[in-house]
Amino acid sequence: MMTMTHLINKMNQVIEFQEKKRINDKGIVKESYETVFKAYAHIDTVWAKDYQTAVSSGTQNRVKFTIRFVPVEITNKMHIQFKGQTYEIKEVFPDYTNHEVISIMAEQVGL
Repeated sequence: MMTMTHLINKMNQVIEFQEKKRINDKGIVKESYETVFKAYAHIDTVWAKDYQTAVSSGTQNRVKFTIRFVPVEITNKMHIQFKGQTYEIKEVFPDYTNHEVISIMAEQVGL
């Protein structure tokens, strides 16, 4: 098991949490995503040895993002932007006991 210090040291990728906003531009309603906040994250993808299992369950495009605990509610209505790719949040697992980390399962959009 990874210690908390070791996990925090691995949080070296910046991700953006975005929400869909409706903007009324001269009578035309447009939807766009606005960044709510940014966080450093540890990104965990499907390992090669687990890929076949992931394919059979349809989760091969899922990514686990782990961030430090933030006092903002993260919902599945948000998206994550990471390295030019958009990820749809599927599940959020906050650490209610220690309030140290939040794990987020997300799936890449457009695959």
